[in-house]
Amino acid sequence: MNKIYLLFCIALFSSCDNENIEINKQSNEKTLNVNDFEYLGETHNSFLSNVYYNLEVNEKLENTSSKIEHINEFNIEYVDKTNLSSNEKNELKKSLVENKFLTKESYLVEKIKIIRTSEEDLNIEESINLLHKSKLISNEAYDILIDFSAKLQDNYEGTLSNEDLKFSIKELTNNFNASNFSQNSDGVLVGSVLAISISSIERWEGNVNALDGLTARNQKSPKLTSIAPWLAADLVGALWGGATGAIASYVGTGEINWTATGVGALSGAVSGSTGAIGKIAKWLF
Repeated sequence: MNKIYLLFCIALFSSCDNENIEINKQSNEKTLNVNDFEYLGETHNSFLSNVYYNLEVNEKLENTSSKIEHINEFNIEYVDKTNLSSNEKNELKKSLVENKFLTKESYLVEKIKIIRTSEEDLNIEESINLLHKSKLISNEAYDILIDFSAKLQDNYEGTLSNEDLKFSIKELTNNFNASNFSQNSDGVLVGSVLAISISSIERWEGNVNALDGLTARNQKSPKLTSIAPWLAADLVGALWGGATGAIASYVGTGEINWTATGVGALSGAVSGSTGAIGKIAKWLF
């Protein structure tokens, strides 16, 4: 991903008239609602159920990279069983490959916090700032995404409960629905992240047993407050996958394929939350 950022920065500073890009053109077309992306959240949950019930761990694999590859191949095989469009399926297969290492918790932590492995690395907040500074997302999208990012970091660090995170996401959803994002806009990125996050919360609330074996703290009570920090890891994956999907799309074509950003959010969430499933976590780590 570092190379993508380098290419993105080159494209950013060498492009002309980039400051005049319009993000949200007001028109007579139907505006977006978070419910428009509910299907992505449902697809996310179906991936996790498939992994939980059907993935057989391969005890012959000894290193983490080969185990992650095994999980990713399993997820890619499942793509064709979903109800996504042909275009979304193709995008999702590519995006799962790009985001497969989000299965590893330490990589997710690196992206939500300012932890560097080199000078070229960016975390989620910096990625969102870069998209906004480049005028590739609107002020409305930026405000929602940057607030969401801050809440995720607070949740991971233990200063914001999962219940309060859930309430914050509901507030951000209301803000999104009131912002009148047009159909083919940055609203696809934001709406997808929010919809997947809502479905993820509902999934973990109803399936805390899937987290068995992670930590003693996570086994005490079947309540939402008992599953941090794994909920944050799931939502970080969605936000990271969507933001980097937007950047990669711009670098490749000079414009953003907003459908690809929604699929990127889906792939990031799938990869991030797969590593939180009890039997997978024990096998991986």
